[in-house]
Amino acid sequence: MEVFRLLDVTADIGIECKGTTLKELFNAALSGLYYIIFDAFLDYKKLTFAKAENLHINEKNRADVLLMVLEEAIYLVYQKKLVFRVDEIDEVLGFIKYNAYNCHLKIEKEVKAVTLHNYCVEWQENNNLWQARIIFDI
Repeated sequence: MEVFRLLDVTADIGIECKGTTLKELFNAALSGLYYIIFDAFLDYKKLTFAKAENLHINEKNRADVLLMVLEEAIYLVYQKKLVFRVDEIDEVLGFIKYNAYNCHLKIEKEVKAVTLHNYCVEWQENNNLWQARIIFDI
């Protein structure tokens, strides 16, 4: 279950996303980011696979790890025309494996960065869900 929804934020744009696992949460956040950039939901089955890659985790805080993933996604979209989905998160060994795809969709909105304003990643015990709130500087 990967879910995101757009948030009404003055001057910027935000999402709230949920997942039953960290992998689902990260992919929901990526889906929200790509929706903002391309103004469309991505169908990975229609994209051309480019490569599998490992992103080394330097942080132990999950919020910082998600921030690092989103920053990598923003870089890859604008610099390499790639989008990705998280395939595996190994917190013990300190890496995230992802599959990257070529994406030549028209960019509708430029996302500059993730802001730290109201940024949070938390486990919701009562719902058994990971939840994140992310504001993007556009």
